Amino acid sequence: MEASLERLMRCGIGLCGSCMIGKYRVCKDGPVFTMAQLSEMKNELGISRLGFDGSRIDI
Repeated sequence: MEASLERLMRCGIGLCGSCMIGKYRVCKDGPVFTMAQLSEMKNELGISRLGFDGSRIDI
């Protein structure tokens, strides 16, 4: 299984870190992730989102 993820991206090349989910950058390492990658970031999915200033906001 593979999934395509979205994250707020500022620079689009992986420098700013605003698109980080776990150890992966959505703009550089994704946006399509394998099941193995998704299982590594399962503690990050569905619990928070990033604000426009890069701050983590609980859902």
